[in-house]
Amino acid sequence: MKSLWSKNFTLITIGTIISMLGNSVMGFAFGLMVFDLTDSTFLYSLVTIAWQLPNFILPLFVGAYLDRFSRKKVIYTLDAISGVLFFVLAICFVMGYFNFYMLLIASIVIGSIGCFYNIAYESFYPTLISEGNYSKAYSISSLIWPLSTTLMVPIAAFTYNNYGVLPILIFNGISFFIASFIETQIKVDETHILENNSIQSISKFKQFKSDMKDGLNYLKLEKGLQTIVIYFTFTMLVSSIIQNLQVPFFSSTEGYNTNQLSIAMSIGAVGRLFGGGIHYLFKYPVKHKFNIAIGVYLSICVLDTIFYFSPFIVMCMCTFMTGILGATSFNIRVSATQSYVPNEKRGRFNGMFAMMTSCGMLIGALISGVCGEIFDYRSIIVCANVFNFILVFVLMVKNRESVKKLYNRNT
Repeated sequence: MKSLWSKNFTLITIGTIISMLGNSVMGFAFGLMVFDLTDSTFLYSLVTIAWQLPNFILPLFVGAYLDRFSRKKVIYTLDAISGVLFFVLAICFVMGYFNFYMLLIASIVIGSIGCFYNIAYESFYPTLISEGNYSKAYSISSLIWPLSTTLMVPIAAFTYNNYGVLPILIFNGISFFIASFIETQIKVDETHILENNSIQSISKFKQFKSDMKDGLNYLKLEKGLQTIVIYFTFTMLVSSIIQNLQVPFFSSTEGYNTNQLSIAMSIGAVGRLFGGGIHYLFKYPVKHKFNIAIGVYLSICVLDTIFYFSPFIVMCMCTFMTGILGATSFNIRVSATQSYVPNEKRGRFNGMFAMMTSCGMLIGALISGVCGEIFDYRSIIVCANVFNFILVFVLMVKNRESVKKLYNRNT
């Protein structure tokens, strides 16, 4: 077996860490900033919907495009554009043009860039992994976000509360420029370009339509992949409901505050670090991966519910355990699907997955925004988690034989 840590894999890992440091700071501060400006659960959710809206429209087209053109160029170009965007936002803030409507427009732009980038990254990343190292590589990938969150969320909370959003915007812009430069240094033959361009179509538009149709037909033939996509669409719907109620809950519920939320998020990130470390050092028994995944999905539903009815110390314990389980869920699913889907179809599959899960997140944000104005936050969260708990049996357990063929493999 070849070593995982090739030059290309090292470069993509370093670039991802640097850009994620900026994203972790901005992601936390952005939520606080919107809620401070609006003091409304509905308007807060509206910005989240604006962020997710491009992911509901673009992924099918993006996936087909990325199966025919350079994914590497897309990645470093979009990182550079993101750097410019955050510097523009910083200038607007200094000039006094920073308001809710600008955040709404910025959310749509950032969401569009993120949609393109995420599918390109998810399709490009597996090509930098040597054979037999998928599980270990995705354990590294699952470590990056929690490491960044652990380090940067407390810094983001302190910076925002004491100095405002300007330093955060500047830091984010710089991090994207550095990441873009590092990613230009990756040297790899993108074989999917040759494979998908071997037969030229009379019309580029006809070829584009054909590519999308081919991707949909591939998914129709793969019941295991279908089940995973549908289940995670609903899971992201539930996750979106809960995440969109976090800031309002901690901001308005007696006995809680946003500093506690930042601490809980950091502890959850430590849990993901711990879970990712387990996956890097040890391989779960191949024949038990599906059963482990089912146990993880059910446990997360229970812990997410307990979290909102507990004193802060129990919250921290719940979020730590959820972090470990989340890393396990991510590793099993992503290493299984990305190693299974052929490289020349990976962009279209990732595009479909992104579109469906983003649709779930969009609906979840809308539900949380409307219901959050009417019902108690805890009641909404309980209903969402009960729904998700039932879906594990209705979708994943019912179609276990098809999903096992993907999960119970040596990746």
